[in-house]
Amino acid sequence: MRLNKMFKYLKGKYRLFNRDERGSTLVEVALVMPILVSILLFSFETARYILVQQKASRVTASINDLLARVADPENQMSDVVNAAGLIMSPFTLGSQSVVVSSLMYQEVGQSPRIVWQDRGGGTATYDSQFGAEGDVPDFPNEFTMNDNEAIITTEFYYTFTPLFNYGFWQEQNLYYSAFNKPRLEDLDLLLD
Repeated sequence: MRLNKMFKYLKGKYRLFNRDERGSTLVEVALVMPILVSILLFSFETARYILVQQKASRVTASINDLLARVADPENQMSDVVNAAGLIMSPFTLGSQSVVVSSLMYQEVGQSPRIVWQDRGGGTATYDSQFGAEGDVPDFPNEFTMNDNEAIITTEFYYTFTPLFNYGFWQEQNLYYSAFNKPRLEDLDLLLD
């Protein structure tokens, strides 16, 4: 008999509990909120990553274009690289980036050489993928130079660090390169 009374009592409480809908919305929000916050953070980091890639690509092309236009790229490198910080704004350069520019020249009947190389626009310690000053450049596949031809290259390295590191995005090293011919008629100015 006691067991029967206990079941009736529990059944009555269950009915009261079942009819009471207070707090049900709060439970639904508590279940869905982590998913919504994750989608929001993922979207934010994706937009930042795309923006960094676009700005890094623009820095590479712009610095290379500016160096191809100046009469003395070796001595004007620091002035030209100052533009990188303006282009990358609001992202900072600092220890997560560097611009490496090189002038390559091929004399008649010889292999091309890296005549000069300079760095700026940050303090990261990446080396040029083409080689060091004085080396024969390690060009991408099917890239060749003609006799008496000069090429200015710019390489831009940037380390993308997500603001919210919760698993979707990890730190990534970005690399871009650009090639241009110097726009000067007299290559002797560049090769001295």
